[in-house]
Amino acid sequence: CNCMSTLLRKSIQTIKNQGTGAFAKKALVYLEAKLEPAKIFLYPYARLRIKKFNKTFPSLKKSVNFAFRDAGRLIRPSQVESEIETLLNIIKETRPRRILEIGTSKGGTIFLFAQTVPQTEIISIDLPGGAFGGGYPEWKMPLYRSFMRPNQKLHLLRANSHYLETLQQAGSLLRGHPIDFLFIDGDHTYEGAKKDFEL
Repeated sequence: CNCMSTLLRKSIQTIKNQGTGAFAKKALVYLEAKLEPAKIFLYPYARLRIKKFNKTFPSLKKSVNFAFRDAGRLIRPSQVESEIETLLNIIKETRPRRILEIGTSKGGTIFLFAQTVPQTEIISIDLPGGAFGGGYPEWKMPLYRSFMRPNQKLHLLRANSHYLETLQQAGSLLRGHPIDFLFIDGDHTYEGAKKDFEL
């Protein structure tokens, strides 16, 4: 197959010019993007990298760099890098105790929120099969939970944020406390975002 020989040629060229480390990173990115079934085998590797990274208590800049590049793109946020970094600096100053995120996608913002606020509780709502992120399968949940440090909690709700039952479920998790920071990034329509905000 012509495509296989091209891929092999590019692989050899990468190893020669950039080394085996660069090849391994590019191979992970390729597998993540092209071979959907292979993703399940990459997540244990990502969990180990994240646990090791969390032990270093890195700067915000390093955390952003890790989420966008070093985790094999498995948790890469959908946001513009400079914009999310500015937002994280605001969050760092305000230190929200309870964060509600609508739209989990690859989990990159959960990771960054956990890196930014040492003591926080995060609720992330995501619609399975949703039009804008597709939802995540249940086997990704341990990866997202690996983002948490001591004194942090994560609640993952795989549900429609526009349903009253989901609102009630989130409310019971909050135990009567207010949301300190609401991050709406689920339904990317005006009406959908408006409904999330109003609920």
